[in-house]
Amino acid sequence: MSKLFKREYATSLTAVTFLLIAVSGVMMYFHLLDNYVKEMHEIVGLIFVGAVVLHLVANWGAMKNYFPKGIFRAMVAAMVVVAIGFVATAESGKNAKGQIIEAVFKAPIEQSFPLLGNDVAVGTEKLAKAGIQINQAKTIEEIAQTNHKPPFEIVGVLKN
Repeated sequence: MSKLFKREYATSLTAVTFLLIAVSGVMMYFHLLDNYVKEMHEIVGLIFVGAVVLHLVANWGAMKNYFPKGIFRAMVAAMVVVAIGFVATAESGKNAKGQIIEAVFKAPIEQSFPLLGNDVAVGTEKLAKAGIQINQAKTIEEIAQTNHKPPFEIVGVLKN
């Protein structure tokens, strides 16, 4: 197999998998078709790692000239700082969005229902129409447990 042939395959595979990762990553960021995109994004990500390795091997002669340059080192340093920043600011492995959602699920309904655009009476009525009973539950999480439903389903009923 000629070196040019290897480069064509390695570069093409790297470019195509990069495009899939980029598009699916943007879709995931904006929560577009999350259930369909997440697994593809992860698997194509693994293929992308392999493609990058092939690309490095096929283009090693040209690539090794970049590594000693200042810009390459600066990029590596910037990415390390960004990665450390994400890891250092993560609390208990949860992102800020997850913490807010959890706080709404665990807040008393007198506080959480208004956040979802309802007072307690209107929220209770919406839930009853959907066949969801509050009974003695004091939080969205307790309502979900009592009715054997995910908390997001309770929120969906309250938001409609």
